[in-house]
Amino acid sequence: MTAARGSPVVLAVDFGTTNTVGVARWGHRRPSQVVVDGAPSMPSAVLLGHDGSLIVGQDALRLGRAAAARLEPRPKSRLDEDAVLLGDRTVDVLDAVRAVLARLCGEVANQAGTPVEHLVLTHPADWGAVRLARAATGLAARTSLVPEPVAAAAAGLPAGGTRAVLDFGGGTCDAAVVRAAGPDAAPGNSVLACAGLSDLGGDDLDQRIVDFVLGRSPSAAGRLAGIVSTQDIKVLRDRLLLREDARTAKELLSRHDLARVAVPGLDEPVVVRRADFERIVAADLERAATLLAGVLDTAGVPVDEVLLVGGSSRIPALGELPRDRLDVPVTNAREPEPMAAFGALAVTGSTEPTAAHPVALAASAPVASAPVRVPVPAAAPPAGRGRRRWPSC
Repeated sequence: MTAARGSPVVLAVDFGTTNTVGVARWGHRRPSQVVVDGAPSMPSAVLLGHDGSLIVGQDALRLGRAAAARLEPRPKSRLDEDAVLLGDRTVDVLDAVRAVLARLCGEVANQAGTPVEHLVLTHPADWGAVRLARAATGLAARTSLVPEPVAAAAAGLPAGGTRAVLDFGGGTCDAAVVRAAGPDAAPGNSVLACAGLSDLGGDDLDQRIVDFVLGRSPSAAGRLAGIVSTQDIKVLRDRLLLREDARTAKELLSRHDLARVAVPGLDEPVVVRRADFERIVAADLERAATLLAGVLDTAGVPVDEVLLVGGSSRIPALGELPRDRLDVPVTNAREPEPMAAFGALAVTGSTEPTAAHPVALAASAPVASAPVRVPVPAAAPPAGRGRRRWPSC
């Protein structure tokens, strides 16, 4: 169905470290997730093809198993760099990011029968906005930027409601408190406080599992452990497979008491129990809870609920921490991955400007006073942790 006249195609994209989700609206349709290759989310992976083209999504991951040196599975984690080495070629990081965004724009344009008019991009609370906007140049007539936790908090927020959100994604952990205007006021959302940890995300929890299983596999650890630069195709492939299996184990442990991780080179998988997992990620989850508590304290207002979103929000132990500390309901989003994209569409969906920085609207929309920025929790990350570069490729 072609988009109706006067109803531009609007696409909100939550460009994630591991997966990217798009939500689109046009004509009289309700906002809906963009389906790519039959799935409601698309891997953020980028692969350099033999012909020099950039292949993205599920195809990139599948082809990358036999060509790991040409695969960047997490281009968002490289957003603060200029270039990434894929095989024997240097690729501009913004080109890699643009390829992911362009794939979603193309899918929506094919379905709507007209190009995307307004592209809304989410980004971590404290970084990435400028570089992400540059990567999207020319993909749509108008571009808006919305911090991820602000977008997630805004999804379904009733008039007059106040919500805190903890967004534990693949590469970052962000928190915000957002208040919606009352029923008699102009529409819009006010951001009362926000903060983020750029060195904490689901990738870190995956790495804890990798370290755990390699600690029980000395013969494999010497070949696969550590941030080691190598062009050995087999080692690169095995690292990629190990991290994929570790991520699967993390997801299984949110529902089951144990998971098994296959370690390349070993005959038997390593068993990881939920108790083991909760122990090795306890310091990471504590940092997330401390971040949320600081944002709530700085906002200084009661909230209706704390909403947990992002793929890692499914970890039972993450929800237990704020429930034990805060006198407020803690809710897990039923579908945590698309929450930010749906919220970003809602934030920029009206003709009235959203009242709050750090929501950055295109054109010349007026912006209200800035929310308070919360200092990063004092608890220091483990030694050697900054922006992560995992040895998966």
